[in-house]
Amino acid sequence: MAPRWGLIQNDPETVGTWVCDRTGGLWYEGCGTALGFTFDGELAAGAIYTAHTGPDVQLGFAVEDRRVFNRASLWAAFAYPFEQLGCRRITARVDCDNVRSLALVEHLGFVREATLKDAAPNGDQFQFRMLKSECRWLRDNRYSPRAKAA
Repeated sequence: MAPRWGLIQNDPETVGTWVCDRTGGLWYEGCGTALGFTFDGELAAGAIYTAHTGPDVQLGFAVEDRRVFNRASLWAAFAYPFEQLGCRRITARVDCDNVRSLALVEHLGFVREATLKDAAPNGDQFQFRMLKSECRWLRDNRYSPRAKAA
């Protein structure tokens, strides 16, 4: 049986625009890179990586179908910044009123480290971080071969 999920690695403009259309942001060509995650051939989730400074990269994401999340897809999402870019941390910001995204980042293992006053359209944002040493998704890399391009 063919895998139900796939990985889009070489189309950051399409994936970045898709994520930003769902999060209210703007994607600018060349501002970063993006990974898309498909389920049954449809884009189901995307992660954008911007503001790479060497030790840190900013993460933005959108999810329409959580079925795309499995150990292999999460390995791919975290292996890119930690293994390929060589980052020591990932920084993510989530609007304080976005309950679903707050629950997701905490479930993934991010730690809240700051409140950014008036940084969101409706008020504050929380800033989260994940250190490479804390990332449980990289501990078992047996899933890496399953990350096939869609």
